Amino acid sequence: MTDRAAGRSGGWRMALAAWAVPAIAAVPMSRAVFRIQDPATAWAATTAAPARIWRVPLAWHVTLFMGLQSSMGYIVFGWMPSMLQSRGLDPGQAGALAGLSIIVQAPVAMAVSTWAGRVSDHRAAIAAASLLCPAAVAACMVVPETALVVAIVPLGVIQGSLLALGLTTIGMRSGNASVAAQLSGMSQGIGYAIAALGPAAAGLLHARSGGWTEVLWLYGAIGAASAVTGMGAGRPRMIGARLAQEPA
Repeated sequence: MTDRAAGRSGGWRMALAAWAVPAIAAVPMSRAVFRIQDPATAWAATTAAPARIWRVPLAWHVTLFMGLQSSMGYIVFGWMPSMLQSRGLDPGQAGALAGLSIIVQAPVAMAVSTWAGRVSDHRAAIAAASLLCPAAVAACMVVPETALVVAIVPLGVIQGSLLALGLTTIGMRSGNASVAAQLSGMSQGIGYAIAALGPAAAGLLHARSGGWTEVLWLYGAIGAASAVTGMGAGRPRMIGARLAQEPA
């Protein structure tokens, strides 16, 4: 952030403090949810008889897809401003463009979630989004500076779609609430641990080479892996409800 931008915004402390607003706004909403569903009932549903979900291939497909698509998102969140600055943009311009990409994701994710909930087979959408995402990131590095919005906005659309597909897949592949809770814990717990490796690996590659070519190759590899695992996660199959009652 430049000194002028910091002066207008109140500095980074004010920017961090702004994140308290959505957290405070979520408090009454969470209270409303717990009034609708008894917490004891909700807890009982998630602590049913131990399941063998870790032995189910479909659960691992969902977990790996969740982690890989999240990794692509985290790399963009962490490194896109720096990538754009390497093209000659000042920090304010780079941050604004990266922020635009993130803002676009919200309405797209809501729309795609609605669509995905009505469709049983998500394979084509997952494969297309997973492969187009690296192409959009590469486009951000090669299109003229005056046309960067043309690459940034589609990138946000694609990443919002991937996020929605990842989260929707958890529910769509679960036979009941207990299985959904177990699959959610597995896919998000392990998945986000996998996702966290992406930005770190990108940083190491950039530090070693001083450029972004190796990072783009890494991003393409993650996109390809996301497409492969997503083809398994997106099949119109379901982890049976009986899984929650099977003994360990």
